[in-house]
Amino acid sequence: MASDYKYLVIIAFIAAVAFVIYYTQFMVRNKTEIDESIEYLKQNRAINRRNYVPNASMYEAFENNFWDDNCLSEMAGDILRHLGLPNTYIPVHVVESMQGKAVGLYKQSGNGSSIEINISQFAVSNEVMAVLIHETMHYYLTRTGLGFSDTLKNEILTDTATIYFGFYEFIHNGYLHAGYIRYSEIKYIEKILRG
Repeated sequence: MASDYKYLVIIAFIAAVAFVIYYTQFMVRNKTEIDESIEYLKQNRAINRRNYVPNASMYEAFENNFWDDNCLSEMAGDILRHLGLPNTYIPVHVVESMQGKAVGLYKQSGNGSSIEINISQFAVSNEVMAVLIHETMHYYLTRTGLGFSDTLKNEILTDTATIYFGFYEFIHNGYLHAGYIRYSEIKYIEKILRG
């Protein structure tokens, strides 16, 4: 009898944990910041919100060589062309490690800007693409004077902007390392933007 009770308690505990895990996947915890970011982007950049379609041959080369600096830099240029910054080059460098848990880093210096991607964190190209889009969006937002002074709000703005400017498919497919928002929040942003 006592062992049956223990068994039921264990099952109830496992069910409760499973429910919490399932439920939190669909929560939008940063709703206020996301809504503020969407409104901010709408007020400051009323552009045609078209989906990003990468250059086919460039994207194929990237998928086969997503650890190559040149392929990553070319893809960043293609992303910037989609954002309306033609003839813009930003070097992308593959690194083996980064401080903390960072998977990507946008850097500004006196000599210009660059992006670093910690390739040791990835096994597939769609995750690298999501990080590349996120970091390239930092460049775009900085170059166009858009951003918040608060770091977390600025990261949420960056993630929101990736979807606002038509990169939903790529962020959705590589969301594990995409940035600071959850998978459910990526879907929430797309739903809001579709209206």
